[in-house]
Amino acid sequence: MILTINNKLKSLIVDRAARRLVALCIFFDLATWVLLLVRLAPAIKSGRLIALHYNVYLNVNNVGPAGFALVGAAVGAAIIIINFLLAAHAYESSRQNSIVILAVSAFYEFLIFLAAFFIIFINLTR
Repeated sequence: MILTINNKLKSLIVDRAARRLVALCIFFDLATWVLLLVRLAPAIKSGRLIALHYNVYLNVNNVGPAGFALVGAAVGAAIIIINFLLAAHAYESSRQNSIVILAVSAFYEFLIFLAAFFIIFINLTR
């Protein structure tokens, strides 16, 4: 069982496009962590409340502890791991499916980074 998992992972890692997409996912996830931890460290330490969501019609509609902003980055890390394993499993039957899984995962990580950027932006203007 473990030997077949290792073979699936090796075959996916050898593919250059898959490696680049995984690297892009990891880059966006690490950038999200760094952005949130650098900009929100004082708020996290003090337990201050920050705006977590902004709605065009209702203005700020979700306020919570600054640590809650890290949930998106944590979910992104879990998604990377799950999608990488799913892509490795799908690679054997269809290379295109695994590339699509990894591309969607990279796009999702970019959206999480963008959400973290806007959380920082909302709290700078308040």
